[in-house]
Amino acid sequence: MSLFPVPVTDLLPHAPPMLCLDALLAASPSGALASATLHPEHILLQNGILDPIGFLELAAQTAGAMKGCLDKISGEKPRKGMLVAAQDFSFFGEAAEGETVHIAVAVTAEVMDIHIITATVFRPGEPETPLARGKLKVFVRKR
Repeated sequence: MSLFPVPVTDLLPHAPPMLCLDALLAASPSGALASATLHPEHILLQNGILDPIGFLELAAQTAGAMKGCLDKISGEKPRKGMLVAAQDFSFFGEAAEGETVHIAVAVTAEVMDIHIITATVFRPGEPETPLARGKLKVFVRKR
């Protein structure tokens, strides 16, 4: 039986309305895939369209859910982390109220407590047509 998909409520310290993801669809030490449906009350919607900063927040929450899931699988309490930088983020399209988006993250490097992560946000089934793509630097507290 597969662990996935799993709700993110126990994987992230966020609570509504700032909890923006619905589920973690896959996770490994090297990356993860999550989904988010842009409900009308979604905090990052502006006039029915996801604010560009929302793509970064979705990516950061996906990275956090990935780490939280891996901690939970290993029997640990999920560690606290925070987004410290975004780099080379490009926006190629918009996501609107009612849509579901997928967020893929990949860990490309770890330097002490900082994890360098590439992120891509896309519509389900269309990973080759990103809505946004870039790099994040995420601080994850060591044990």
